[in-house]
Amino acid sequence: MSGVAQGPGARALEPELVAFVESDQAAIRVDLARLARPLRLVVPSGALRAHLAVTLVRRAGRPLLGVRIQTLASLAREILERQGAPPEREDLFPILVSRCARREPSLRAALDELANGYSAVQVGVDDLLDAGFTPEHAAALDEALAAHGLG
Repeated sequence: MSGVAQGPGARALEPELVAFVESDQAAIRVDLARLARPLRLVVPSGALRAHLAVTLVRRAGRPLLGVRIQTLASLAREILERQGAPPEREDLFPILVSRCARREPSLRAALDELANGYSAVQVGVDDLLDAGFTPEHAAALDEALAAHGLG
């Protein structure tokens, strides 16, 4: 496997990718000069990046040498920065949403111990903002929730 791999989904490609990385790791351990050109695995999302990293390290049973797993967005930022574009600031949206959600005892109790537990809240807040929700809509939302026994 080299270049771009595509299939019906990330899980379908996983066995082939794991085998390729294992083969690459064996070759690196024989010739450490290969570390000068790391293996770059580009995935569409942060969640898939985290899953793949855990899967590969668990399967290898040791740290991986010369492997970089990154999202498509981080690769795009890297390319732009190499071309002289100013570095993009870290997106504060997930941090701020998580901080606000942690103030709610029920959310904190359900989500605080989960890896990326607050991402579900972030998706919901992002959807509301995309739909044009503003603080002026809060009273109407509270009424609608109460009417359905959720408020």
